[in-house]
Amino acid sequence: MPQNASLVLFGALGDLAWRLVGPAIYDLHCKNQLPSSFRLNGVDRAIDTEKLIDRLRDGASRFTCVPVSA
Repeated sequence: MPQNASLVLFGALGDLAWRLVGPAIYDLHCKNQLPSSFRLNGVDRAIDTEKLIDRLRDGASRFTCVPVSA
């Protein structure tokens, strides 16, 4: 596994990120399959950090079987 890894997520507030990409990243995190230094960079037309966090958390809680902690 690489020491450092980053993912740039274009359209970070969109449906694909909400339903598929975000939950998949959360699932990998829960299975300890991401490096500890993993960074997710979200890009969208109008993005707010708190809105992005809330949106991805909501998607992970709806579309994964792993309980989402606050």
